[in-house]
Amino acid sequence: MVNEDLTEELLAELPSAKTLWNAWRDASRLNLPPKESDLRPKLDEIFESNIAIMEIHAPDRLIGRKMAAVAVKVMGIDFAGQNYVDLTPRHHRQPRMEFFWRVTTRPCGALGKLPHVVPTNKRSYLMANVLALPVVQDHSCSVPLVYMSNDYEKHLHTSIFASHNSSEFPPTLQADWIDLGFGVEPVDLPAMQEC
Repeated sequence: MVNEDLTEELLAELPSAKTLWNAWRDASRLNLPPKESDLRPKLDEIFESNIAIMEIHAPDRLIGRKMAAVAVKVMGIDFAGQNYVDLTPRHHRQPRMEFFWRVTTRPCGALGKLPHVVPTNKRSYLMANVLALPVVQDHSCSVPLVYMSNDYEKHLHTSIFASHNSSEFPPTLQADWIDLGFGVEPVDLPAMQEC
């Protein structure tokens, strides 16, 4: 677990995460989690290139509202408008659902690493450093959001994994949870129906 004061130190080498963190903290002085209309204008310099947004309709319905341009370039796919859970191999779905559900319902933040397979070479991946923070929309009846920054390491990693669908590939972010004043303990997922 990481508290708010230690986060600055962890973000020193992650410019997009640092920008998101500072903007989020500034916007959260008015509301916690901050409203999107308070946060969005503070992210102009990195919004298109390095910010992704997920709409959290339910644990098993994580809709990509916007992908970071840098992530689309690395992965060769833009899943905006699609359910992230449907794009995830079955054996990796549970931890990914738990991750996003915890960020929005606790609420808390997370700083972690996630490998993104390079489509031109399925045995290589770039490690994405991702900061995920909860955000609310301005309308009281709207779904919660997770804003995520993407800072990629500069070098390719070689992998023994044949593809990102391999059951051996890391199932989710290896995250340091950030206590925003509500704790960081896991949150139980509501019962979901199997399709």
